[in-house]
Amino acid sequence: MSTTVDRTSVVWQIARAITSSDKFAGCVEAGVEETANERADNLVRCKYVVAGDPYGWSNDNAIVTVLCEQRGYEDDCQKPFDYYCCPELPSSFQLADGRNVYFEWCNAAIVQVWEV
Repeated sequence: MSTTVDRTSVVWQIARAITSSDKFAGCVEAGVEETANERADNLVRCKYVVAGDPYGWSNDNAIVTVLCEQRGYEDDCQKPFDYYCCPELPSSFQLADGRNVYFEWCNAAIVQVWEV
């Protein structure tokens, strides 16, 4: 868990928006109290929130992709969203540079983040 995360990146900002709206997203272990920043670090470190569209679902138009299936890695954390349990997403978010983005389900396992 010592991986350094760039807290100025768009990826981290999106991860932080997720952990602000869900107190379980990014938790490493049940019963362990972690801040929203630490949980955002976990989401980025475990590659639940990644830059761009690595799988090509948006014709490379998404600025961030959020993977919503449990990864199963050692030191894994709680996934960011669950389509079947609570499909609500943050409606929109403003990045530090002033750009507005919105979240949209691509399928039950993927959320993509688009610039407005």
